[in-house]
Amino acid sequence: MDRDVVVIVYHGSKDDDKNQAFLNFVDHLQAWDDGNARFIGCYIEQAEPTINQIMQQRDSLYGRVYIFPLLFLRGKHYNKDVKGVIEAYEQEINKNTVLLPPLCEDDLFLTYVVERLYSVYNQPVIIAAHGSAHDTRANDALEQLTTLLEQQYSRPSSSLFLFGEGQHAVLEQFSFRYELFYILPLTFGKGAVYEQFKDRVLGYPKAKLLPPVYFDKSLQNYVLLKLKSLREDVEK
Repeated sequence: MDRDVVVIVYHGSKDDDKNQAFLNFVDHLQAWDDGNARFIGCYIEQAEPTINQIMQQRDSLYGRVYIFPLLFLRGKHYNKDVKGVIEAYEQEINKNTVLLPPLCEDDLFLTYVVERLYSVYNQPVIIAAHGSAHDTRANDALEQLTTLLEQQYSRPSSSLFLFGEGQHAVLEQFSFRYELFYILPLTFGKGAVYEQFKDRVLGYPKAKLLPPVYFDKSLQNYVLLKLKSLREDVEK
């Protein structure tokens, strides 16, 4: 029986340490997975192998193949740089290849968010992510995530995009309603996106910015939980 292949796709960074942290993360997934899958790490840009290079080696991808993009919302990178590349090889790749949706479109991703918010239990929270002006599903997914957080965990929640309109209104509203609130930024590491957003938040003294996303145990647990769910669906 062929092993499942899990292709983990990360944007890639000019910072070699971040790229190495991603590769270490993939190694940890390989070590902790109990489903005997083969994990492959690749990048959209900035480092190699790229997702395009992996697709060029498609003849080596046997069994069920899960393409797992570490992208929070739909946008150019998901629609063109990942989905577009896979569709370009659609006639030649394994028919059991499954492209997973962006993280915020997966209900199980809520488990990761809740774990990240454990230290600020029941405090109001804003989930901030990089939105897309070209795909309304990005906005819908982010709003759905905060709705689930409110409904299932009774936590006052809202969302905003790291760039674009609407930031000021959400931050002003939470500053008026609460003495203290937290912001969880869905971006990998303390790069330019995080630092620019951090500068904007400084103008709101009631807001506390949480650390960004890292390739840590919490993210590892989510990825393995998602793979377990996918396998269970196949076995039904």
